[in-house]
Amino acid sequence: MGADKVIDFEATDFVLADEPVNLVIDTVGGETQRRSFDAIVPGGRLVSVVSAPDEALAAEAQVQAHYFIVDVRHPALEELGALFADGTLRANIGEVLPLAEAPLAHEMLAGRPHRRGKIVLDIDSGFRNC
Repeated sequence: MGADKVIDFEATDFVLADEPVNLVIDTVGGETQRRSFDAIVPGGRLVSVVSAPDEALAAEAQVQAHYFIVDVRHPALEELGALFADGTLRANIGEVLPLAEAPLAHEMLAGRPHRRGKIVLDIDSGFRNC
């Protein structure tokens, strides 16, 4: 994608990396997203696929911050479903919550601590309790 250097966040604290970066693509949110502003050069960008970045933090860091959400349609979901079914794709699932705990899932997306990975709502177990 044209990057000169990529930081492996699992091996290196990206905020303490050698030099500030021009772009952070946030797929985690919460505290990681907040810390990202310290790693970006003024005039750089933060793009989050998790939650809307804090506008005040972006202004203070002189960073352009954007929230990006994909508009997924039925054919794309069918294709993804087939890739999961045949094992081509695998999901890293961190939490599985009953549907009744959807508010807790939103808190986790906003930064409440949880296990690393996707947060999944089990609609079978929670549906009867709603």
